Amino acid sequence: MRHNDLGGAAFSQEEVTTGFGATPPGIVLSGNRVIIIYGDDATEGDIAAINMKYGLTNPQKLKLINGQSAVVSKSRLIDLVKEKKVKKVESDFEVYASPKPTKPSKPGGEDAQPTGQTVPWNMERINAYGGEPLERISSLPSGKGVGIAIMDTGIDIDHPDINVLGGINIINSAKSYDDDNGHGTHVAGIAAAKDNEIGTVGVAPDADIYAIKVLDRKGSGYISSIIAGIEWAISRNSDTSDGMYIDIINMSLGSNYRSDALEIAIDKASAEGIIIVAAAGNDGSDVDYPAAFDSTIAVSATDRYDNLASFSSRGPQVDVSAPGVEIYSTYKNGEYRTFNGTSMATPHVAGVIALMVEKDPALDIKGLKADKLQAACTDIGATGKDEKFGYGLIDAVKASGIN
Repeated sequence: MRHNDLGGAAFSQEEVTTGFGATPPGIVLSGNRVIIIYGDDATEGDIAAINMKYGLTNPQKLKLINGQSAVVSKSRLIDLVKEKKVKKVESDFEVYASPKPTKPSKPGGEDAQPTGQTVPWNMERINAYGGEPLERISSLPSGKGVGIAIMDTGIDIDHPDINVLGGINIINSAKSYDDDNGHGTHVAGIAAAKDNEIGTVGVAPDADIYAIKVLDRKGSGYISSIIAGIEWAISRNSDTSDGMYIDIINMSLGSNYRSDALEIAIDKASAEGIIIVAAAGNDGSDVDYPAAFDSTIAVSATDRYDNLASFSSRGPQVDVSAPGVEIYSTYKNGEYRTFNGTSMATPHVAGVIALMVEKDPALDIKGLKADKLQAACTDIGATGKDEKFGYGLIDAVKASGIN
């Protein structure tokens, strides 16, 4: 039975019966929330019977992993894991957006709205804009027709600088995917704020943006919500009736805890051709999950001098770096703010990959990992792939194959 790096979050029968009493060692049961993965032979009737037998409450089906999330009392956990139809049980850990700065700022002061369109320094640094004054490099693709899903706190659906074509609120399907935090809107603007002479501008201004709200107003959520969000994204690509198609999922969120259930979901999304780009993390140490999984593009953060941001996580899983310090972008309520974080670095990469997908719609995670991502970077730091910057700083011109 595989354990995660922090003491183990998935339990086998042997571990349950010999390793702990009421709660497994090293496990934080978030309100006794668990994810259950069932065996391939488990029927709907079997699952319903297990729900009743163990008094599982708030069961939420997770078809993508042949499982569900639920709340279980600690006293019933040992027997639940022994069920022959149950393949694995793991904690439904919390995930978080990166923290916002204590005093978010923007040009002109806290409450001033920009006049005209501002091209932030980071857009020039990744070679999406150039010249004096800064203008978009005319030969670059714009991400037209490429779908980017922002899996986050939602997106401000009325923001004049973002074209949100659709989405879902995984936390509460009865409510809108509108952003009640601001983090998701900021991320969306970096990836694809419109080139429209107001506010700011994104890497892929003509990309189709979708909101998958998995984090609440405090910027926190659960692994099970991410899995459900991935399932929704995959389902959009198989249902052509609504015109939605998602090529890329941006995950500016993370957890220190490994989840086998989440890895299964991400692997299935990758097999369906969806490219997942994830933040390395902001604790200055090991790369967070899901960025640490093989089937994601893990992004670290740099400053305007190409130094690794002091907060940025680092490790062998890092694939690429992008600006993540003093990043100006869209914010909730039609506003704009400046944030720091690998959360801000990640949508730069998602946006650049959108430019690549526009030119090569068949591009997938295997092609990126094989050689395409390396060719899309300017090597900084140690020569070759390294633990701080991966293959280097993402470069829009190189990514688009323009010499």
